Amino acid sequence: MGPLLFFLLPVFLFPSSGRTQVATVEEQVWTLAQSKKLTQDRQWLRLLHFRTTWLGTESDVDSANFFSSPQGKTDPSAELREFIRAIFLPEAVSATQDKSALCRFPARYEWLKRNLPEISAWPSHPCPLLTRFRDEVRGPSVSMVFSSYYLNNPSSAFGHTFLRVNKEASPKDGVRYELLDYGFNYAANVDTDNALVYGVKGLFGGFHGQFTSVPYYYKVREYNNAESRDLWQYQLSLTPAQVAVLVDHLWELGPAQIDYWYLTENCSFHMLSVLEAADPDLNLLSGLKKYVIPADTIQVLMKAPGLVSEVTYRPSIRTQLLHRFDRLNAKEKDVAHRVVENRDLALLAEIPDVERQSLILDGVLDLVDFRYPYEVQIATDPVTLFKNKVLSARGANPHISEPLKIETPGNDRPHDGHGSRRLGIGWRKNHLGGEGLLLEHRFALHDLYEGQTGYPDGAQISMFEMDFIYSPVEKSFLLDQLVLFEVISRSPWTRLTPAWSWQTYGGIERSPWLPGRSPEALAKLEGGGGLNADLIRSRLNLFGGVRASVRSRLEGRSDLFSLSGGPALGLRGKILPPMILGVEAWWRHENREGFNGFIRDVEATLHWQHSKNLATRLVGREETGLRSLEIQLFGYY
Repeated sequence: MGPLLFFLLPVFLFPSSGRTQVATVEEQVWTLAQSKKLTQDRQWLRLLHFRTTWLGTESDVDSANFFSSPQGKTDPSAELREFIRAIFLPEAVSATQDKSALCRFPARYEWLKRNLPEISAWPSHPCPLLTRFRDEVRGPSVSMVFSSYYLNNPSSAFGHTFLRVNKEASPKDGVRYELLDYGFNYAANVDTDNALVYGVKGLFGGFHGQFTSVPYYYKVREYNNAESRDLWQYQLSLTPAQVAVLVDHLWELGPAQIDYWYLTENCSFHMLSVLEAADPDLNLLSGLKKYVIPADTIQVLMKAPGLVSEVTYRPSIRTQLLHRFDRLNAKEKDVAHRVVENRDLALLAEIPDVERQSLILDGVLDLVDFRYPYEVQIATDPVTLFKNKVLSARGANPHISEPLKIETPGNDRPHDGHGSRRLGIGWRKNHLGGEGLLLEHRFALHDLYEGQTGYPDGAQISMFEMDFIYSPVEKSFLLDQLVLFEVISRSPWTRLTPAWSWQTYGGIERSPWLPGRSPEALAKLEGGGGLNADLIRSRLNLFGGVRASVRSRLEGRSDLFSLSGGPALGLRGKILPPMILGVEAWWRHENREGFNGFIRDVEATLHWQHSKNLATRLVGREETGLRSLEIQLFGYY
């Protein structure tokens, strides 16, 4: 008989009553927990979100209501001791509301019981709110959902990830209704509409982040419909028991607040942290880079052996609309457009065939949802009233359309894209004899010329790119360019999907290097807009618009402050799948000290994507009269 069992034997043989008995069991639990070193158990630490950083070891959760002990954020042992005390308090044992420790922290409670099977006298009482939450949410499996890149919202420009708990099939008809699943989201509680303020607060932890849960159809309505974003669903191989732990842990996190950091402790980071809490054998966070974006989350999941069991695709309303209209001929497309534009169903008479009318009505319904995603959510809105008329007309049409079959795009899967970060090395030479070694690092994410697999065509999202050039004059590396942000959206303008193309840039660059002259650092803000057309089945893209720029010298004389603007043209062609060739030209009028006139900037780029994470780029450039040529080798990670 071991010493611990011998010590505990009198307690089991001669139990007292009331508070003495409760206190005795409480001490038994604490003694056993210490002997088993549960205070340092991996799952216990993960349920508390403990992490070791250069500041020490502490929880990522910042609100006090997540802990039972005042020292719980920094001391897992004190937290476990206080949690055990809390679940055995007389008022907790007799409570019928969800404010007790048993109901507030069910994942921790079940973990403790699993690890101490020697104890049988566990407290128990009803938890009505928790029970209802479990009944509404719990399912046998869970998926990570990636919502594709959305350039019109700074918080979603890099995509977004959230969890979905997949429910069982309906007992009534045996059908599984995906829209009735539950989605769990972590996001910042944003308190500003100012993009600059949002960026500063997001980068420096100025927002509180919080977990929320909503039925999946709300997320579909938000991402799939309102924002026309494709959803990629990665089903994970967690067991039903692990999914139950996950659901209970998400309940624990509901009232908690965690400081939101746009590049570190964001949705990507915390989605993986809750998965690790549910399955302590997973090591996902260790595979993340220091700075993380949603696409990195998917890469980490795919690298974990056997974790992703299935990948499914839910096309956006825009994708569905394009496929609907592919079923129509030119005359039918025109009728569908005019029906929506004039809100006049009588125009269907131009196509007397009942079957063709049904296909037109299908297209009209999707076109209304695409054009008016927010209006159709308001019952009294004129758009909704018109949509109801279209639905009635479709219901009266006897033809049953074939289900819309949209194959999963083989070249758009997020996990197949190149790494989010880029390293580059190369050489530049200009026609006046200036030359130098180029070194580059880009934090994120993708530009117009890189491999299109896994990324939206016609989109560029660059952030924190640093380019250095070795100057023979200075005999040192100089900062050639610092791109704080550069976003380009070139969506084709069509009657079906009219969309303006636009771009914005903010950063620091050096004036061209000339022999015998040190370059100057210039701060630059730039913006522009126009129209983009896709030709030859989207293999050729033609852009036309205007660009404007403001520059200011950062060093030396302070009298240089220049404004410039003018027309811009762009041509980008996909020669072969791994190669893209493009030309950008900008004729800008500039007015600054000593100069007032037009300047022509031209840049030609040939990009060859050798493999997923390796590429070569050749760039010829004429800027402010200086012609240069550079070649670079890029590696992605």
